[in-house]
Amino acid sequence: MAALCNLLLLLLLAAAATAAPNPEGEKVFLTRQRDVLRLFVKIQQPAVIPEHIEIIKSFKWEEIEPKLQDKETVERFLQLHKEGALLSREDDFSILYAKHLWQAVDLFKILYRIPDYETFHKVAVWLRYNVNVGLFEYVARVVLLHRDDTRELLLPPPYEVLPQFFVSAPALQQATDACLRGLCADENRPFVIRANYTGSHALRNVESKLSYFREDVGLASYMAFMGAQYIVPWVNASECPWPALRMRGDLYYFLMRNLLARYDLERLSNHMLPVTPVDLWEPVSEGYDPQLRLLSGKEAAARPEGLRPTHADVISLDDVISWERRVRDAAATALFLNEKKLESLEESDAVNRLASIVMGGPSSPAPNYYRSVSWGLQTLYGHIADPQHQYGMAPSALDMHLTMYRDPLYYRIIKRIYGIFEVYKNNLPPYHAQDLTWGGVKIEELKVVDKLVTFFDDFDIRLDNAIDVGRVEDIRKTNVVARQQRLNHKPFSYSLSVSSDKEQLALVRVFLGPADGAVPVEDLRHHFLVVDGFHTKLKPGNNTIVRKSREMLSVSDDPSTFRELYGRVEAALGGGERLVAGAERVRLEGYPHRLLLPRGRPSGLPLELVAVATDAREPAYPGQVFSDGRDPFFPFDRRLFLWELRSAPNARFEPVTIYHRVSKDAKH
Repeated sequence: MAALCNLLLLLLLAAAATAAPNPEGEKVFLTRQRDVLRLFVKIQQPAVIPEHIEIIKSFKWEEIEPKLQDKETVERFLQLHKEGALLSREDDFSILYAKHLWQAVDLFKILYRIPDYETFHKVAVWLRYNVNVGLFEYVARVVLLHRDDTRELLLPPPYEVLPQFFVSAPALQQATDACLRGLCADENRPFVIRANYTGSHALRNVESKLSYFREDVGLASYMAFMGAQYIVPWVNASECPWPALRMRGDLYYFLMRNLLARYDLERLSNHMLPVTPVDLWEPVSEGYDPQLRLLSGKEAAARPEGLRPTHADVISLDDVISWERRVRDAAATALFLNEKKLESLEESDAVNRLASIVMGGPSSPAPNYYRSVSWGLQTLYGHIADPQHQYGMAPSALDMHLTMYRDPLYYRIIKRIYGIFEVYKNNLPPYHAQDLTWGGVKIEELKVVDKLVTFFDDFDIRLDNAIDVGRVEDIRKTNVVARQQRLNHKPFSYSLSVSSDKEQLALVRVFLGPADGAVPVEDLRHHFLVVDGFHTKLKPGNNTIVRKSREMLSVSDDPSTFRELYGRVEAALGGGERLVAGAERVRLEGYPHRLLLPRGRPSGLPLELVAVATDAREPAYPGQVFSDGRDPFFPFDRRLFLWELRSAPNARFEPVTIYHRVSKDAKH
């Protein structure tokens, strides 16, 4: 998994790329930043922004065509648009639907291959009002994150662009009604609506206990960003030579495994067993109603308990079983088919290869043979309530990239996919003492400096973008938020005392996992969450290291709201305070700091913090973290005897306890 070491580098470079330009360049940057933000303002309604209205009036494809590089794709797209064969503006978009996917690919090619920014902006504005809303929002994000002339620009958080996918239908209805009654017109004071998570009214469903985690808008926003920036399995790496595409399989695995470990810690906090993989032959025990009203006006499809996966209109159960068997065979034999030739899975690239096969698409070594297991499983279960689309049901939460994390069944699906990688990992030799020990280095002490305390605090999700207006002046006069409680924790620090017999570079990995006895010992390694990783230069003798929670691996605070960001751009263009884009970009791209810890218990949730120090090579580039040539989850990536790891001098296990406070002053 060496390619995963690029992850932090790419995040850091993205932030550094927006460092202070010269005054002329800064004006260009700010103007383009405003252009991009306007693409997402009131995205579901007709044009009210004067600049957009002017562009649409004067826009002619025949004038644009000589500047386009992919004329064939443009001509095909426009012909289908003319014939009404494309998705309408109001249709519900799902990247898992084959018809929707090829439209997304074509739209991506059109926008990504436009050679200059001015033409790109005009075409983007025209498409913004003439193609499907969900399709445009999704593709525009992918394109803007990767075009050379836009990738430094800041994008608004998806939960404020399309709050329909993050806030329940009753809350949105209240917002609409309040605005119709004129209660949202105070620009300085938002109208507040209290929003619950799904299932809050029906706690007899045990899975609803975790809705606060699954439906966290920060988690969904982070996962959507990582998917659009680094994974995008339908993009051909030979056509788009982005550095991130070389590591997308590794990153897919890292995100999946860490998310599963984090979810299981939350289940442990709620006295629930770890998530189990779906069984294709058994009925689904988890019913789920997402309580979302989609852009079409339909409610997202609910799933009652007890349904079994069956043949769908676009895929059969037999197909998915066959595809999965082929990938499992490759994992078990360490051999895979590549252009009709068998090749060996080399350990350094095995996870990346297997993930590419699981995801399918252009990155797969034999896409017509392996196909996409992840797509197949999500389609089977996403269509489970209406597999043949006989009743015209809207997409389910599993069908949409912004909502899949809300559904408890999603975690069972990825647990099954995770099992494919374990087939390969379990065929590798287990680690023994000689693999785990780093001579001359000893972690003398690992200690959490502060008491670990979680609590729920209020967070406002702006709903303005979901409310239509008649005039551009009314945009700022639509001021309404959904106030929702979300998990948070007090900032904390931990310290390490490390002795070394000489000066050397160390890589320290820090994990958080269940205490002994919480899960079966043979499964324990799967439940450790990577919370930190960093280099440190050890000097001879004792070394004391203190790490703050806000310094941990790739974490960040909440991004600015859409309204705040737009206001700061306008102010900077008018000569006001300068926009520091680098710092803001980190906030948009990082994992939510407040979700580092699972919810504690009033009496305390016992867990274990584990630190492992290994010999590191000098980073090949600024920001490289895992530079020791080992798996990021080392030593929990393979089978091992935990007593040998506990005995290794360069490893340290420390019991920790997380408390939960319900009082209003819990954060103080």
